[in-house]
Amino acid sequence: MPTVKAVLRHTPNVKGEHAINLRVTINREQRYYSLKQSVAPKFWDNKRGIVKAFEGKAGFINHIIIKKLEEVNRLFYEFTIENKVLTMDAFHELYIKDKKVKTLDFASFFEDVFATQKGSLAHNTTRNYKNCRNRLIEFAPDLRLSQIDYNFLTKFESFLIKKHLSINSVQKHLTVLRTYCYIARKSGLIKENPFLEFKIKAGTSNRTFLTEDDLFNIINLELSNSGEERARSMFVFQCFTGLRFSDLVTLKWKEISEHVIRRINLKTKHQISIPLIDRAKKVLENINREEDKENVFELISNQKYNKHLHTLESKANLSKPLTSHVARHTFATLALTKGIPLEVVSSLLGHTNTKTTQIYGKIIETKRIEEMKKLNF
Repeated sequence: MPTVKAVLRHTPNVKGEHAINLRVTINREQRYYSLKQSVAPKFWDNKRGIVKAFEGKAGFINHIIIKKLEEVNRLFYEFTIENKVLTMDAFHELYIKDKKVKTLDFASFFEDVFATQKGSLAHNTTRNYKNCRNRLIEFAPDLRLSQIDYNFLTKFESFLIKKHLSINSVQKHLTVLRTYCYIARKSGLIKENPFLEFKIKAGTSNRTFLTEDDLFNIINLELSNSGEERARSMFVFQCFTGLRFSDLVTLKWKEISEHVIRRINLKTKHQISIPLIDRAKKVLENINREEDKENVFELISNQKYNKHLHTLESKANLSKPLTSHVARHTFATLALTKGIPLEVVSSLLGHTNTKTTQIYGKIIETKRIEEMKKLNF
């Protein structure tokens, strides 16, 4: 009876990790196949042949192990249904042939990696990943990992531009692909990451935000529609907290204590702490809180939310489009205009570094320059 199991082998590497191999046994003969992964012995469950759950890479590595076990057992089954004699040499030849076909196929690689990630990815990130995969398959249906080099990236970039995508959308697609190339390199599936030479062009960030007058026009609107009133409350709360839409609609009452929001940012998975100013507190005070309701705001889709905001935009006679993103941009620009340091604004927005926040500083500087021109009389 042929068997297969994942085991640790060889001496440890510089990190003290041992290589993970598949041990295939056929007619008492054994052969080992590398999975291009390693782990410290303390994180290895030898009985089950998997990585223990509390190791950081457990989900990704265990997914690879399970997939490879399934592939080997499928090859065992092929010998059975085709009435072929199963020997170690015959198995090895078929395994190597099967491996060359599967591990170099980008679509299969993407699905394998994505399956380990999707539970931890924010909705927008998941959408970006899937969009990138679809564009790549459209551009190169039979794409292999080995085909992704500098020339391929240049051609793919041109393809995206010809699809009339914005420079920011092109940037997002290439950034996703860069992430997967990095994983492929770390997994030993490609020798070099093609993005070492290829530079992703940064798009111009033209971020719309409201002035104080614009915002007070929204606040002072006379509304009779309950949906519009709820949307306005959410929008105003965003403008005074900087919350992303995903964090806004999942915000729970228990995450607000001593007039401070403390929660895990859904996108970055980092802790955020946002003190509530009086106008944000007023929004909460006007909410009819029910005892059995955990969430602060009623669940609403981003599409429906933005639809209500466009109505508010029209009623306030604004020339700027209102979206959940505009509320977040408004918070950042108002905070910087009032003199709150860039580092503090970056922390409140949940940015992992200040580079992302610096674009708002540039917007404020541009606005100052435009205002100073008024002195040319």
